[in-house]
Amino acid sequence: MNVYCIPGLGFDHRIFEELDLGDVVPRYVDWIEPRDEEPFDAYAARMAEAIPLSAEEPSGLVLIGHSLGGMLAQEIAVLRDVQLVVLVSSVRSRDEIPRFFKVLKPRLAHRWFTKGLVRRTFRFWARFHDYVTPREQKLFLDMVERHSDHYLRWALRSLAIWRAPAVPARTRIVQVHGQRDRTFPYKLLERPDAVVPDAGHFMIVREARAVSECISNLLHSSGVTEMGESAPPSRG
Repeated sequence: MNVYCIPGLGFDHRIFEELDLGDVVPRYVDWIEPRDEEPFDAYAARMAEAIPLSAEEPSGLVLIGHSLGGMLAQEIAVLRDVQLVVLVSSVRSRDEIPRFFKVLKPRLAHRWFTKGLVRRTFRFWARFHDYVTPREQKLFLDMVERHSDHYLRWALRSLAIWRAPAVPARTRIVQVHGQRDRTFPYKLLERPDAVVPDAGHFMIVREARAVSECISNLLHSSGVTEMGESAPPSRG
């Protein structure tokens, strides 16, 4: 089994460092700089270049995507022979995206989304979106700082207008979600496969043990049982 992890909006591979999937050693695919007005599916095609074709990975591909990374994983599943997509704190469809994000497009609010704005306002919304401890807040801000303002604006706009692609029937999509996620509220989800009680949007760091157990169980129940290969992170 070959597992690739894609982080959420503004994050990088470090959000996956606390995961423990036993013998499965995942590889990381970090965000790359988007081109001007690049469509999300075109961007996914470039990101997919870091993921070998199925002929090169005969044991099957598994994508684990956090937040916006889960949406990107679904786009990549259209382009690669993916056996399983694991959504962590992410959504399957546009119906699961809260209205707050959807109004960003018509109001063009994404135009003012910059690192400077994130830094200046972070203390007002950090705890609400599950960045609670000083360590977690420092990690979040450090990850955001590594991205360009262009990327942040592009990513927020992509989220605001995203519609789920037609993923091939061969690919199973499963969803691990926190019961207290305020970014993508649990109450909007149609059928999550695993729920972590009292966990928020940053549970992949804050509740890494519980999330690891959920993912491992889903890998097993999906028939994905072969040992993964160790490899250095792919950073785009």
